Amino acid sequence: MPAVANSSDNGISPETLLLFLFGALDIGILRNLLPLPLWITIANLFWPIALGCLIADLSPLSVHARRRIKTAGVALAIFVLAGIGTMSMIGMRRMTAPQQYVHDNAILVEEGIKQLISGRNFYAADFRGTALATWQDGKFFDATSNTWFDNPALDHYITLPFYTAASVPFGWVSARLLGWYDQRFVDLAVYAVICFVTYALLRRGRFVGLLLLALNPLQVHALLVGTSDTFVLAFLLISIWLVARQRWMLASIVMALAAASKQTAWLAIPFLLCYGYALLRSVGLPFRSAIARCFRQFWLLPVVFLAIVTPFFLWNPQAFIDDVYRYPAGLLPTSFPIFGEGLSVFLQLLGFPATPRSYFPYGLLEILIAGPVFGVLIFWLVRRPSLSRALGSAGVFLLTFLWLSRFFNENYITMPLALFCLAVVMANEETAAPETAG
Repeated sequence: MPAVANSSDNGISPETLLLFLFGALDIGILRNLLPLPLWITIANLFWPIALGCLIADLSPLSVHARRRIKTAGVALAIFVLAGIGTMSMIGMRRMTAPQQYVHDNAILVEEGIKQLISGRNFYAADFRGTALATWQDGKFFDATSNTWFDNPALDHYITLPFYTAASVPFGWVSARLLGWYDQRFVDLAVYAVICFVTYALLRRGRFVGLLLLALNPLQVHALLVGTSDTFVLAFLLISIWLVARQRWMLASIVMALAAASKQTAWLAIPFLLCYGYALLRSVGLPFRSAIARCFRQFWLLPVVFLAIVTPFFLWNPQAFIDDVYRYPAGLLPTSFPIFGEGLSVFLQLLGFPATPRSYFPYGLLEILIAGPVFGVLIFWLVRRPSLSRALGSAGVFLLTFLWLSRFFNENYITMPLALFCLAVVMANEETAAPETAG
């Protein structure tokens, strides 16, 4: 086992402190989601793990022995907090009602799977006769106008097709073996991928990286309730791992899968492509040759993306464009209202626009503000290429764009946070062993 980053012979190590801190915060999340018997059981499974790691840090054991204890500790903590926590949420949902203990997007994807298995287009469907109609009684509360409104997801399927299509086998098998299905089965599978890829990607910072990506409270909450952030993050992480090994063709395929899963991937992928170009330029390849080489490395990205998305677009172009573009852009009477914790809500409180359901040109703000931020970040990346800089830049641009969007829900922070955490750990590793272009 490679050395654990930042371990200490003199006291409690920073990574053990991270385990303690994230565990305490994750237990707080579970306390708000689960009944007392469940969350207190999980808490009392976790505390001996944390104590074991803390005691190991202070013990006179060898570095190797302490490392083995803490490696086992973080693995067990992930299993207890994320694994048992999520299965508890799934179990409580089964014991109560289909709309309880779950995020509405997970319900929507489950219904989309049913539509697809039945040969129907989920972009052309409405979901008013499903479990989604009973989630929060089919309503959202808007604090800015002090009113309730119909859940717009009842009429629109914002999720891009690969997330649903890739989940179909899980839904089909689960329905036949168990008689029911929960979308978090897929999320648990890709969460395991996040853990394994993080371990494979990092060297000196494996322990810290696992804690930052797998046990940070935003990621754990996303897994517990079943948002789509876990799925797209897994494919983006695989892309990063392949880019780090300069497996460009495979990376381009996995990037396409991420891009066909959720729109947030579109904002991060350009920085991985630019990193590939910048590496070529850094070893003296002329501009035109570098562009041609990049095309040969990444041509599968648009091909695979279009191969996945085009059939759904052609199935019903109007419904696809309405759900994927016009709905989040605020161009429909049933568009998602101004919502969340971004600039849009602040402007709406000032009267721009007059109501949360009205249209406002946030796209113009994104062009005027996020556009220059993108240009500067790309310029810096080309001048000083590194994978950590590419990931950090992607996180900054993603956060800027989302802050300026029509709605900026708290779960949207999961992706930029993961990119920032990975960038910090990888920057430390690059300092110890600078990258070279192969």
